[in-house]
Amino acid sequence: FPVICKDGRVLQSVELSDTLFKVPVVKSDFVFIDRKLRPKALNWLNEKREEIIKPQKETEE
Repeated sequence: FPVICKDGRVLQSVELSDTLFKVPVVKSDFVFIDRKLRPKALNWLNEKREEIIKPQKETEE
């Protein structure tokens, strides 16, 4: 996110903070579905939930 410095410059927060630079990236998504398909979608979600939210393995850089 952008930060306005006291001298008026605008910098990215990760340029100013090592802590923010190291924060892991978060991924989120939305799924929209027709109400008529909701029961079928809930069944699918219940079957796939663990697979969907399973954390990815971290990669060494």
